[in-house]
Amino acid sequence: MASAQGRILTSVSGSIENGKAHYGFTRNGKQFIGCIRKGWSGFMTETQKIQTVKFANLTRAANAIWAWFKDDSTAKGAEVISAVLTTEEIEKAYHAQQRDENGYYYPHATIKDYISGQVVKALTDEQKKNIVEAAEKPYFEETLEGYEAMKTA
Repeated sequence: MASAQGRILTSVSGSIENGKAHYGFTRNGKQFIGCIRKGWSGFMTETQKIQTVKFANLTRAANAIWAWFKDDSTAKGAEVISAVLTTEEIEKAYHAQQRDENGYYYPHATIKDYISGQVVKALTDEQKKNIVEAAEKPYFEETLEGYEAMKTA
């Protein structure tokens, strides 16, 4: 259980009423108690490390495409993205989605969500790499060496 002397939290261990293990940590000078998520550990497998790099690359590409989609004239890497995509294609594919019972587009409710969920995944690795580098962001190889490079960057 949590123990404290005065207002200073000294040690935390045990479980909270929902049965999850918890721990204490300090962030920005304030003390917090956090629960450990199911399956969480401090060590990632090699597959998880590679997935982390893939996710980071996809996110960088999606953010670059979204910035271009909002204002294609001033976005970084606009000429590279324009060679691969057009805003009309994205809008047409987005509006072609199915609608749910409330009238919202399913499964991607916003165009930004559609870009990160569909458009980026349809690009080749070379196209993603070119877009990310044109947006002046680092692109990491999807290997263990790329993961180590991403950690140090």
